[in-house]
Amino acid sequence: SLVAGRAALVPAGIDPNGAVANAAQAGAVAVLFYGADLPAGGIGLDERTPIPAVSVPVDVAHALLDRIRSGVQTTLSLGAVHTESNAGEGRVMGFSSTGLAFDGRVKPEVVAPGVALETAEPGANADGSARYGTVNGTSAAAALVAGSAALLAQARPYLDADALKSLLVGAARPLPDDPVTAQGVGLIDLGGATATEVGASPASLALGRAGSRNWHTENQEFVLRNVSFRRLILSLDARVSREGAASLQFKLSPQHVSLDPGTSIRVQVRARVTSKLVGTAPAEGVVIVTPAAGREIRVPWTITFGPRVPAGLGSVRLSTHAFSPSDAAPALLSFVAGSVRRAAGEPDVLPQAPYSEAAIISSGWSPSRRMPGRRRSARSVSRSSRLAELGPAENVPICAEKGADVTTVDAPVSHLRENPYEIAKSQLRKVADTFAINPNLVNVLQECKKALVVSVPVSMDDGSTQVFQGYRVTHNVARGPSKGGIRYHPDVTLDEVKALAMWMTWKCALSGIPFGGAKGGVVCNPKTMTEGELQRMTRRFTSEIINEIGPEKDIPAPDVGTDGRVMAWIFDTYSMNKGHSVLGVVTGKPLTIGGSLGREEATARGALYCVREAVRKRQLSLQGTTVAVQGFGNVGSFLAKFLAEDGATVIAVSDSTSGLYNPNGIDVQAAIAHKRETGSLAGFRGAEPISNEELLLLECDVLAPCALEQVITAENADKVRAKIIVEGANGPVTPTADEILEEKGVLVLPDILANAGGVVVSYFEWVQGLQEYFWKEAEVNAKLNDIVTRAFNETWSTMESRGISMRLAAYGLAVQRVAEATTTRGIYSAGDGRREPDKGRPLPRKDLPPLRARAGDRCRDSAADSVRAPGGRDRRRSRTGGALPGVASGTRDQWRAGLRLLRGSRCLSPQTGRTKLTYARPWRRVIQRVRVVTNSRIQEHGGGV
Repeated sequence: SLVAGRAALVPAGIDPNGAVANAAQAGAVAVLFYGADLPAGGIGLDERTPIPAVSVPVDVAHALLDRIRSGVQTTLSLGAVHTESNAGEGRVMGFSSTGLAFDGRVKPEVVAPGVALETAEPGANADGSARYGTVNGTSAAAALVAGSAALLAQARPYLDADALKSLLVGAARPLPDDPVTAQGVGLIDLGGATATEVGASPASLALGRAGSRNWHTENQEFVLRNVSFRRLILSLDARVSREGAASLQFKLSPQHVSLDPGTSIRVQVRARVTSKLVGTAPAEGVVIVTPAAGREIRVPWTITFGPRVPAGLGSVRLSTHAFSPSDAAPALLSFVAGSVRRAAGEPDVLPQAPYSEAAIISSGWSPSRRMPGRRRSARSVSRSSRLAELGPAENVPICAEKGADVTTVDAPVSHLRENPYEIAKSQLRKVADTFAINPNLVNVLQECKKALVVSVPVSMDDGSTQVFQGYRVTHNVARGPSKGGIRYHPDVTLDEVKALAMWMTWKCALSGIPFGGAKGGVVCNPKTMTEGELQRMTRRFTSEIINEIGPEKDIPAPDVGTDGRVMAWIFDTYSMNKGHSVLGVVTGKPLTIGGSLGREEATARGALYCVREAVRKRQLSLQGTTVAVQGFGNVGSFLAKFLAEDGATVIAVSDSTSGLYNPNGIDVQAAIAHKRETGSLAGFRGAEPISNEELLLLECDVLAPCALEQVITAENADKVRAKIIVEGANGPVTPTADEILEEKGVLVLPDILANAGGVVVSYFEWVQGLQEYFWKEAEVNAKLNDIVTRAFNETWSTMESRGISMRLAAYGLAVQRVAEATTTRGIYSAGDGRREPDKGRPLPRKDLPPLRARAGDRCRDSAADSVRAPGGRDRRRSRTGGALPGVASGTRDQWRAGLRLLRGSRCLSPQTGRTKLTYARPWRRVIQRVRVVTNSRIQEHGGGV
């Protein structure tokens, strides 16, 4: 060999260990690395390196090369060589991915050995023949983690994937020289995970983004679960590894926990910034959970500082066209971007819900989730679906390809930063404290009356069957039947629907209309479904909830992702099942089948009336007022149009894909026409592009967030420069942001007031459908103006008299009205051991009129449409003159039971006022059964009674 017995001068590359091994195999006695690829801190070699290896400066290497090429015999002597060995169990290599995920969580959550762990890597030569190489590093580490998860699942088969993940992450051993953002919890420890008795979900915490001093977390929590078979006594402690841009204080509640086997408890985490922000370095640390006897677990946490950075990969912004599935960018990566183009030869990729992969990166477990092995997908066919074979993922992406059997679209982890249901309950508690509402009533009002979760199987156009998850939640019916929309969206969650149902209760009460609150939703992406698929899904969903809805029970309406067409399908499905048209079962219907004039633009018109009143109260004028509208759907586009017609200058609008900004004003009608033609605002001439985030921070008089929830948060509230915020969407301002805006003097017109126009005109439509008499549009708008203006003035007066915010005043009025209705009606406590009136009490004879059966009489009740009393020659009276003897001496329950067994119908005769009873054959058997029930003597004569 040319290098045998010599030192090899080798340019640095990506695999120094491989280069050293090759040189040693060729007989070299040492290796000298050089070149531009040489790491600044030196080369990283495995401790098993067979021969010495050093790095030399480039100029020394070039001098050596010149001498060697000129044939000069060269001898190299090495002076001092600095060698730094790894301390403890190793360090995270520089080429490993470190830092935070898009949502601020630690990634990776654990690390595993990878350097110098060689594994085969298949490939192909230029001529197509097979070749094999080796690969190490992160690829080997990932395989070790996956193998550890499989072994842990074998050791503890009764745990689900998320519980297994919590044990693997929590039991990892921290590396002493690496930060949390580089190693997560630490080096994976399979033996420790097997012995660990408590798990945390989620396995890591993103506590939020701090934007100012005195910032604090809201509604942050994790769940501890005892996965052992003994009772555990746990202590909790939050530790800060790095404070980052500010000093922090932590509070955990509870700090000491006693958990029985198989039980869980929620732990509240509260962090607060206690110093001025300096820079944007994130803070990091761990929550340590220590059993009285056993292995501790660690839950890593992070807090970010400064403005939010748009999600991106390198310099490429993630968008619908940024990636397409391929070997280099698989479908899993493409899901981050949303709906993507399919690669050549690949099936369509339709990401209906956020993807979570197997045991290691799924989003969190709860005690109610299913156990491993209970698969929800019968067959997987695409690249993205094959990824799901790694484990029982909770949210399986949809792949449309013939031959697929059944794929379930599960509810996703909430896309919202804060749990909306917890926000709604927190608002209620704040109102109760301010308005001195009875705590017992608060206990009733903070819970939903019922929540229905249904599976909705649908035959898709490609021949496959998908099973969607649907919800219908009723919050309260104290003031009347429940009312609320149905939304179709891939991010619908049960907690979100519960919160929206509660807000609907307050919205109806504040407006003074006789409805309670409800809401519904289906986890789907209507933008990727054909009209036929949408119709089949809607009709099946309607059939699943048909017993819960009705014109005097629960009245749905359009919401996000639904429209009049969807309401028409619900109306038709319900009516077909009932046998006649029921106009009042839904609102928001097309005009041709009982819809109301003015319903389409009602929400925006109600917001307009609120803005008019607010401007008048502030002694301003809409003429020349600058307006920015986030969201350009039904509400946003109409609101921008109405405000422009009133003389306001609309300087910015945006939709889900893009935004427009022109300080001199935007032609709203032209923007509406452009979106109708192209599907988005992108490409509209006469305005500069702007993002949704930038729009919220524009200097303007009126800001109208009409799209998403929680867009104004603690992170950006202090940068909002609007004077008035009108909430066209539900919950666009978080509670923490609300406090910041109130301190700044920003007037916030709350959602239950500002966007109540839709439910008010839905009430009008319901009334018109019941009376089958329809109003003119001017009459609808006038009545809407009266109701919204009255509600605004009542709220404004309460705000001024109590010195509170507009939101607290609105919620206070609404909650008081519902509480009063609940108190007036009382709480029905059936089955609590107390005897109800008339139950179990013998009835005196005068309480019931005599029951008679007359030939030819007709009678109707809920059990029988119309039956005729038997007549003819066999019909005879009893010896008591037609009255049934003994019935009045029994109890009311016995009397009713006897009637049921007779299969008869009881009603009043309009001519005589007497009660009629019809009978069914066979007579002898019926009479014998009545004798047992009533313990009464009944005369039998031939074929009659």
